[in-house]
Amino acid sequence: IDNWVVTNPNSLPPVDQQPWQLNLRTALTTPDAAARQSAIQALRQKRGLGPVEPILSVLGGERSAPAAARNELAQLLGELTGVAFPPKIEGDVPDPVKQVEEWRRLWFQELKQHGEPRYVEYSWRQLEGGLRRYAMNPDETTAGEVKYFRAALIHQLADADVIPASASPKAKELLTDPLKIKKKIGDAVVGLEAGPDDYEKTSHLRVIDEQLDLPHGRQVGNLFSERLARVAYDEMNTTVAKQFGNALAKISGVPCNLDHPQIDARRARLQDWLSSVGIELPPGGPSA
Repeated sequence: IDNWVVTNPNSLPPVDQQPWQLNLRTALTTPDAAARQSAIQALRQKRGLGPVEPILSVLGGERSAPAAARNELAQLLGELTGVAFPPKIEGDVPDPVKQVEEWRRLWFQELKQHGEPRYVEYSWRQLEGGLRRYAMNPDETTAGEVKYFRAALIHQLADADVIPASASPKAKELLTDPLKIKKKIGDAVVGLEAGPDDYEKTSHLRVIDEQLDLPHGRQVGNLFSERLARVAYDEMNTTVAKQFGNALAKISGVPCNLDHPQIDARRARLQDWLSSVGIELPPGGPSA
């Protein structure tokens, strides 16, 4: 690309029509501040997440770039992702590697909440790239990358039916069963939230219990912990409340005994469980 750009300087399309890779190349290499800012503005307007990893390689010290470009790309990274760089880290001397690691942790929390195409496309691209890197070099780092983006896609996708046809066989293998479980648990939770009678509640909770016993079941069930807790908070039937508690305990591995005849006592126990697993409901319960 460098050779072609150097030998064909007048053949490039306008900045806003260039592929993001060319915009990023300009931002990383040009000594012309105005050209660099135009390229970064084009990346900002396109809003794609393709530049995220190359920018991180610059900010983490793996790739060189002028200091001005580093600062402008750090700002762009925050604008594209909603996660500011550098993140706040205790200590007097900033460590670029630790900054990137902490940023990635915060980015995952943000990424998994979004199912819009640009976020999902980014996660797919990173998962497939991670699988290729793992195949060539199966170590802890590459395995962690695959795990990271697999988890993001489990959050982002609603069902195995939306796995793209272009996905690799290994990616489909990693995601199909968890997403099938997610669909069944999700449908059951929606049914519980609709306020059915006690028989239907028991039926929905039985479906959830069966899915939690499957491989990946607890991992996927954890996505619904807060919603289940919200419904359990107002449950009037002691027997059904006990089933809610059993499901929450199975998901988290933390006991949640809601087998008590008094609703206030059950709510107090549920609040203890919520505190143990780090979930906060509004004071006074879900409807407050």
